[in-house]
Amino acid sequence: MQSVVMESVRDASTAGLIEPVLIGEPGAVAAAASEVGYDISNLEIVPASGEEDAARLGAEIAGSGRAGAVMKGHLHTDIFMRALLQREAGLRIGRPFTHIFHMTVPGRAAALLITDAASTRHLTSS
Repeated sequence: MQSVVMESVRDASTAGLIEPVLIGEPGAVAAAASEVGYDISNLEIVPASGEEDAARLGAEIAGSGRAGAVMKGHLHTDIFMRALLQREAGLRIGRPFTHIFHMTVPGRAAALLITDAASTRHLTSS
């Protein structure tokens, strides 16, 4: 897990915007948190082995209602979106499905929010 991902989780959690559930290899998650000085001792960590497993688990957690949103961490976008679009995840409920990319740019005061920039034409959504 990259430090920028954990910094984003820490900042959103500290601001009261989210109650994170972290998914990944527990040692790597703990190392990333330590790197940015984030105490995750009271957070749920769901063990996952690899990108596909982490994406599937995130989709299942959101689809079951245990999470209100999913945040893509250190995963390839196609793997992340493919897991979310699987019918078994329970997230395809007849409403538009959108992907939002939050980007901060050095020298720019405001953040950029880019929607639906990831192509889904090659994703399997069976």
